[in-house]
Amino acid sequence: MVRHSAAGSLFAESEALAIYHASTKSLSRSDGRSAVASVAYRAGERLEDARTGLVHDYSRRSGVMVAEILTPDGGGADRSALWNAAEAAEKRKDSRTAREWVLALPAELEASERHELARAFAAQLVERYGVAADLAIHAPSREGDDRNHHAHIFLTTRRIERDGSGALVMGDKTAMELSDSKRRGLGLKAVAEEVKELRRIWEELANAALERAGRAERIDRRSLEAQGIDREPTQHMGPEATQMERRGEGSERGEVNRQVSARNEARAAEIVNLELERQRRAQEERARVAREVEARKAQEEARKAQEEAQRAAEAETERKTARLLAMTAQELAAEIARLRPEAPERLALQSPETAQAQERARLLFEERRSAEDRRQQAEAEISAYRKRYRLRSALHDRGLFKSRVLTKNAQSLEEAQREEARLDPLASAALREFATLRDQASARIAKAQEPLLKLVAGMEKLQARKAREEAQTAAREAQARKAAEERLAAERAAQAAKEREEAQKRAEQEEREFWKLAKANPEAAQIEAIKKVHLEGAEGDTARRRLRELNAPEREQEAPQPKTSPKEPPPAPDREEAQRAERERQENAERIRQWNEKRARDQAKGRDRDR
Repeated sequence: MVRHSAAGSLFAESEALAIYHASTKSLSRSDGRSAVASVAYRAGERLEDARTGLVHDYSRRSGVMVAEILTPDGGGADRSALWNAAEAAEKRKDSRTAREWVLALPAELEASERHELARAFAAQLVERYGVAADLAIHAPSREGDDRNHHAHIFLTTRRIERDGSGALVMGDKTAMELSDSKRRGLGLKAVAEEVKELRRIWEELANAALERAGRAERIDRRSLEAQGIDREPTQHMGPEATQMERRGEGSERGEVNRQVSARNEARAAEIVNLELERQRRAQEERARVAREVEARKAQEEARKAQEEAQRAAEAETERKTARLLAMTAQELAAEIARLRPEAPERLALQSPETAQAQERARLLFEERRSAEDRRQQAEAEISAYRKRYRLRSALHDRGLFKSRVLTKNAQSLEEAQREEARLDPLASAALREFATLRDQASARIAKAQEPLLKLVAGMEKLQARKAREEAQTAAREAQARKAAEERLAAERAAQAAKEREEAQKRAEQEEREFWKLAKANPEAAQIEAIKKVHLEGAEGDTARRRLRELNAPEREQEAPQPKTSPKEPPPAPDREEAQRAERERQENAERIRQWNEKRARDQAKGRDRDR
């Protein structure tokens, strides 16, 4: 932040200064400090110190903006388990159980930017030393400077690891906690040099954050003299002096700082002149013009970006619409099942804040149930003791005898009743908070799901219409296929009838030609029938029928005899032709004889081949 004085811009040569503060110190048992107590105060929580049995309850403390734990593996940790483990790992009465860093966060940054900056530095420490870091960011107190945003980072003094169950385990001491002599033996610099290096890292991180935020202010770890600033430094107040100032009691250091501030203001007022004022105003004017130009440029870029985004959204909508229209009803049903969101009530339980509230309520109810179990156990033990030892119980009630069993169980009963009375309202409030957060998350999710549900509803209508259209199309195609099959069957039937008719005509023509041949040359007709008698089907049947008819006695009687004219004898063939004809006649006669013998044998065996 800029120094609030008339000559504040003169305290640096080139840029304004923000407050720099980065200090570290260790927590030691020799100082009577407990890591559990310190962390509970910084984080604003209720923690029980397992070593001492003390409960440190700062849950009502205000001003704690952030409280989180960082680990090397990023898995987080339970705050009570972590710091009780850190205390348990140290056995000496002067052991250092934690290291604290106090950082002044630039007030020029937004709350989220300050959180990111503090978390970045804590992550650097975690990575550098392999420890766990407990980060707490505090807002300025109502009585103090409203620019006093600051962070406390508690580090374990030992490296941490996880065992097989995932619990944190303390390892060896970090190099930061070793003595300078041991560090020299390891080839490391002194602790003071290590602290300087970490202060430099903090300066770089903070200035980078200010630059990203567009701020001109910077922090500087160097002294005012080293920076060339003619200003008397103030003294660090410390917690005791700060508390005294807040109570209005005043302190010696506060008075010294007020005097130093007055002298600085007087010195600054002396060197302010009109030229510097003119330069300041000119610089402000240039900055104003630059801001206006940047604002107009940013508005134009935002308008173009919005138009481009709108065009992209329209194109994407058209693309999705075209893709949906191209889908079948089955594909649309699968897409609807994929896009349909889960019930808001179920998703609400998965939100981090609802899950945390549910877990808090569960833990509180478990604590209350544990207290109830302890109460019931104490009551049962008291009742059993009184039944067994009636005289001792009566003497104990009259104060004449003190029973350790009754006294111990009475104390346990009283503690359990107090715990129940304390936990009842807390558990009920946690349950109400969980129900409220769940309902709110459900309402938000339902609101966010409305566009998607509208899209799904539209897709369902489209899917139903497409299903009807596809069913109608399938019916028309089935009807067209049936008509085509009927047409093809009719054409085939007509073709078959035509083919039968033509075959009948060919058979009749062949029959006429055969009997014409049989009248002209019976032997040639018989030879032709013998050649076809071995065939299957109608042609073989026809040949066998013809052969029977040719061999029938009446056919032989009716067979016409060749007519020769006595007046004109046939011409004498030449010798070779006559011999060939004689051979053919003999061969045909032999075939006929063989056929007749075979037929006679078949008839004798009762197997008539003609059938």
